[in-house]
Amino acid sequence: MERYESYKDSGVAWIGKVPEHWEVMKTSLLYTNIGSGTTPSTSKQEYYEDDGFCWLQTGDLNDGYITDTSKKISKVAIKDCKLRFYPVGSIVIAMYGATIGKIGLLKVPTSTNQACCVLPYSNKMNEIYTFYVCQIAKGQMLLEAVGGGQPNISQDIIKKLKLPVPPICEQQAIAAYLDKRCSEIDNAIATQQKRIALLQELKQSIITRAVTQGIHPDVPLKESGVEWIGKVPEHWEVRRLKSICQSKKYAIKTGPFGTQLKGQDLYPEGDIRVYNQRNVIDDNFNECNFYVTHKKASDLKSFYTQPNDLLITSRGTIGKCSILPDNVPMGILHPCLIAVRIDQKICTIEWAKLFIGESNCFATNIFLNSNATTIDVIYTDTLKNVIITIPPVLEQKKIIAYIDQYIKKLDSIIKKANKRIEYLQELRQSVITEAITGKIKVC
Repeated sequence: MERYESYKDSGVAWIGKVPEHWEVMKTSLLYTNIGSGTTPSTSKQEYYEDDGFCWLQTGDLNDGYITDTSKKISKVAIKDCKLRFYPVGSIVIAMYGATIGKIGLLKVPTSTNQACCVLPYSNKMNEIYTFYVCQIAKGQMLLEAVGGGQPNISQDIIKKLKLPVPPICEQQAIAAYLDKRCSEIDNAIATQQKRIALLQELKQSIITRAVTQGIHPDVPLKESGVEWIGKVPEHWEVRRLKSICQSKKYAIKTGPFGTQLKGQDLYPEGDIRVYNQRNVIDDNFNECNFYVTHKKASDLKSFYTQPNDLLITSRGTIGKCSILPDNVPMGILHPCLIAVRIDQKICTIEWAKLFIGESNCFATNIFLNSNATTIDVIYTDTLKNVIITIPPVLEQKKIIAYIDQYIKKLDSIIKKANKRIEYLQELRQSVITEAITGKIKVC
């Protein structure tokens, strides 16, 4: 694309050179009355109502336009807490929490909580242009964030942030260009994401069919006695999980409960590992984020892991599972995990992992045995009674080998789609950066 005739050094590393006629200014000079909000007392029911006024939390921010909020507040809350409402066109930045650095552009007037920093609408800046600038400036804001484990972006950091400022007519042209280009890229990303979702569904469908009916279409079937499973091969068994576990103490063991292991007992480095949900979800036990002292570990002897434990996530993200390798240090179970020790004369641990973690059988088990529409936690008593299909051990291994071969092909396609998404996301960042710093001329 065309470039500007002459450039000058902006004096800001992340911006680099800008067109000669552009300015570079602090946010505080471009936006007056930069502010945030507050959280009305959650103990007062009259402060919150489903059809109330928009009240924004950082969890509502996702680098997009804000057309609604997950929570609403009442007129009473607005009056009692003297809440400030920000107009359409205001930019919102998450200052701390899980969504730190996320951006939002208000399309509805809203109040916010205290973790949001708001740049109120300003006639000095095109709001869409600023929205794109802040997406690129996010990296700089995070670099300057203060704090240890949970860094914060302060209002002072945002006020001192320097932004590239073209004439307003150029801002409008850049905003229109970026809306068009980013929309094209976002649509391409969405197409890849949809493709991945369909492939994941296909994977789960193939696995579910294999672990309930096998891989031979002409094998004689019998009623399983379980409605949601239906028919299974005649020579298969249908058992509860507890009947395929080792016949010894702690064959199904949940992590420490309540005060047995507190947050202050956990350290980023230390003597004994504490294996947690992240290890299981990532299927990676080479790294560990939590440790306890030898003294604390001695109080938690019954929660020690063993090689070939099948570790299952039991809170929040439930039913993900992984096999603890025999070449990693022994550790303590995190409270959000359950360890299952399978009797491999009856059932291979790989079959149990496949059935529980990769088919939809486990989720069906849990939901049909619960009155809740969503399940946030599972307990050992629930897990013990999960129903599992059991072919002969040799057949289990053959089915697993068949599935591995088939799934590798699907995983290869998924990997390529994810690589495509990464490329598109990088392209999006590059397109925005070049436009908002004037490296390309769009008008």
